[in-house]
Order: sequence, then C-alpha cells, then structure tokens
Amino acid sequence: MADKSKDLLFGTSSTGSVAATAMRITDNTVKAEYTFYEPDENAMIGTQKPANTGRQVVKTDVKGAITIQPSYAHADILLGECFDETTGTFTPADNAEDIAIAIVADRNFNTETYADCFLSSLEISGSENEPLAWVLDVMGKTEADTGTVAALAVPDVMLFQDVTFSIGGNTYFPTGMNWKFDYALEERFHNSNTRSSVMSNVQKCTLDLEFDYNADTWADLFSKAGTDTDVGAVVLTMTNGANSVTITMPETTNIGTSSVPDMSGVESIKGTLNLRAWLKSGEGDIMSITYA
Repeated sequence: MADKSKDLLFGTSSTGSVAATAMRITDNTVKAEYTFYEPDENAMIGTQKPANTGRQVVKTDVKGAITIQPSYAHADILLGECFDETTGTFTPADNAEDIAIAIVADRNFNTETYADCFLSSLEISGSENEPLAWVLDVMGKTEADTGTVAALAVPDVMLFQDVTFSIGGNTYFPTGMNWKFDYALEERFHNSNTRSSVMSNVQKCTLDLEFDYNADTWADLFSKAGTDTDVGAVVLTMTNGANSVTITMPETTNIGTSSVPDMSGVESIKGTLNLRAWLKSGEGDIMSITYA
C-alpha cells in the first residue's frame, strides 16, 4: 500500500492575491470553518446505533487574517480596497458593508477564492530594520475551490526605516509601531448558513509606539497617561522617496495604563505609548490617509 502522507507542503510553495494582484503574503489564515448540527442521543428513539442521517451544516464561517509585505504600489491598491477614496485621499468607508475584497489563496495543490470579503480591520506594524507588515482581518461569505494567481514580481517592500512620526508638531523616532483601524463589525447570518451582511459599530483607530524613555518623551507623551489630555495631531509618513503613504489622526489621547515603564537589567529603557484617535471638532473622520 502506498504511503500517501509522506509529501510535505511548505509555505514557500503557496502564493496569493488581493484584488487580482499577486502580493508577498507571509501569513494567511483565511478559510471556511463549518458548524454541524448532529442529532444527540435524545433524538435516537428506536435505535442503539447513531447514523449520519440528519447531520447538517448550519453555519459556514469564512474569516481570518492575511499578512502582506507590500510595495508602495501594492499599498495604494490595498488602501483602495479598505477605504473610500477621493483623489488620492482615503477615509473610513461610509458603508463598511459595501467593502468587497477578493482574496485568492494558491496552496500549491488546491486554490480557493474568497470573493466579496468584508474588512474587519487593517493593521500596519513594524520595528527597526524590518519590513512593514499589513494585516487585513476579513469576514467572508463563501469559499470556492477555484481561481488563479499570477506570478509574483519580487517587490521592493515597505520598510520601517521609511517611517517618520510627528506628534503635536514634534518629530520623534520610535523603535517600533503598531497602527490599527477597526470597523468594529457586527455580523448577520439572516436565514442563511453563510454570512449575509455586516454593520459597522463605533470605529476605532489606535497607534502603539515604542520609544526610548527619556526626559523629552516623558514630558511630551508618557506623562499624559491617565490625564485625558490631547497630545495633538499624529502624522505618520511612510516614503521611499518616490511614493508616500501618510496617515493623519487629527486628535489623539494617550490611553496608556501607566506613565512610567518597566525597568530590568542594564539595557536601555523603553516605553510603549498607546494613542487613540478621536473625532476632532470640524473634522469629518477620525483619520485620513493620502497616497502620493
């Protein structure tokens, strides 16, 4: 008898695309998960042996996250998939249920298409001397065993060293960042075993920054923890000199739980600044992004 389990599949064999564009995908957990209704013992009157009759799929839950190391051209495509756009400026979608992201995952021996995925959140993170990772957390409707992915042209990916920060008009140099926009989706399965619709609740935009702890960062930023004091507008710019992505949060508050860092050993002391964006008077959105 042949051993049919000996072949291995490695991540290097898998590829994927978003919006019909092949991208460098480093992690992909998007898939369908099934919930079965299965008769219990109380439904087995007249028999001592369970049969598979009556077993039904009552829920097909397509969801997961896809992690991408994008080029700047890919970033422009991803922003267009995640937000509303007006001449190069992206803002949160007025109707999050209208977002329809197409994801294709080629897992070497089988390919699945996840059409019309809703975006739950977009996260951009990185640290010194590393590429930036864009994580799209999505909720889908269907999983189809079909699709093709074009060959990936090796891109010049976005790097953490491309990033500059301005908070309240002052420039800072963090050693790590995690920016996240969350549509806070509420999902519905109206008379269906597949997700039929979503609605956006209170949108949330946060930025976590790791800084060297010193007199300036404490006075300007860390000391405002627990005070509900506006630390000013945050401008986060990523550029390779030719193209740029700029995220602006007009009003932010330090929502950190402490103004002082943990201290251990002889290494340089670092602290994490936790900022949350709020709707500023006169502004239409809690954040905006421009691509140039």
